[in-house]
Amino acid sequence: MRQNFKGIVVSSGLMNKTVKVKVIRKVLHPKVHKLITLHKNYLVHDEGSVCKNGDLVRIEACRPLSARKRFAVAEILQKAKISQDTIDQANHLTPSK
Repeated sequence: MRQNFKGIVVSSGLMNKTVKVKVIRKVLHPKVHKLITLHKNYLVHDEGSVCKNGDLVRIEACRPLSARKRFAVAEILQKAKISQDTIDQANHLTPSK
């Protein structure tokens, strides 16, 4: 079975067929016995360049595709929701006739 993670796309469109995915995990500290939030960013292959910032994706280990890419997007679990504030800001920036 291949290694699987769930993460959020934090950067897309800067590199061709590549997105950066942040994987967050919680670990119990051995001495303090508190949950600690750890995160790691992975460069992930996105064949169709369909992932956008904020998408929740499942990534899967694959053969090395480049010096730093070892994962590929298996599926998009949830598309990013565009907030109304973002739409209002975009409408405010466009000149009205």
